[in-house]
Parts: sequence; C-alpha cells; structure tokens
Amino acid sequence: MCPHLIKDIFVIQTNRMKKLSTLLFIVLSFYAQAQQGWRTIAPNPTIEPINALSFINDNAGWLALDNGSVLKTTNGGGTWQTQTAIAGKSLYAVTFLDANTGWVCSSYGNVAMTTNGGNTWTTQVPITSSYVTTMKFTDNQHGWVLFEYDSLLYTTNGGTKWNR
Repeated sequence: MCPHLIKDIFVIQTNRMKKLSTLLFIVLSFYAQAQQGWRTIAPNPTIEPINALSFINDNAGWLALDNGSVLKTTNGGGTWQTQTAIAGKSLYAVTFLDANTGWVCSSYGNVAMTTNGGNTWTTQVPITSSYVTTMKFTDNQHGWVLFEYDSLLYTTNGGTKWNR
C-alpha cells in the first residue's frame, strides 16, 4: 500500500474522530444542562413504592403510595405529611386541581375524593375491576380514568358516576 494513501486514510479517520468527539461533547453538554433543573429529595420521604404524583405548583404536591396512603408536601418536598386515602389499597393514580380538590384511584378502580387538601377523603363508588394506569380531572366535575387494555371511563359530575 502506498504511504501517501495510508497517511490520507489516517487523516480522514482522525478528522472523523474529532467531529464525533465534538458532536458527543455538544450532546452531553445539552444533557447536563437539562438535568440542572432537577434536584434529589433527601431523605426519601417513604420506603413504600411511589406509584403516581401530582404537583399543582413548585411547592404543593401529593404522592400516591402502594399502601393506600398519600404523602403531601407544601414546601417542594422538604417535608411530607402522611394522609390515608383508601386504606389497604395500592394507589396508582392521583390528580389535584388546586390546594384543596383532588382524587386518588386504587389499582383496581376504587376512587376517593378530597375537598380539603387530603385531610379527609370520601370514597366514591368503585368504577371497575381493571388495573388503573392514570387519572386526570380538568375541573371539579370532568375527569377521566385510563385502565389497562385501553379502557377509558369519564365522569361529568365529579366522580359520582362514571361512563364508558
């Protein structure tokens, strides 16, 4: 093989590596900058599995736990208060509209609602025996619950009655 050809191949490979290194540096820089807005909550507020969360602003939020409890924070996760929503049921969905009005749903369709930030919860009629994946309310009357296998229920009266 010609020495000039070997040198040309080496230069081409070196240039490709420089371009790849530069591209990798740019991508990693963007990734690192995107992560700067996140912070770790320490210590971990629970040993229970956290299945869902809902925050209405930077400070007020709720975590749905595997033991039927909800954890509430009013200071961005600095401290947490335990609330019992549906005792003994794994909670897989939580949604809050404001500091007072919210709902939780257990893994198999038990729904509870609060109008005082989670201090007390009112159990509503169980809506299904399917596995819950998520829940969302857009106001205090209109909400949706998505279940496994793409089953969707909705309410137009705050969860008193659910429809397919």
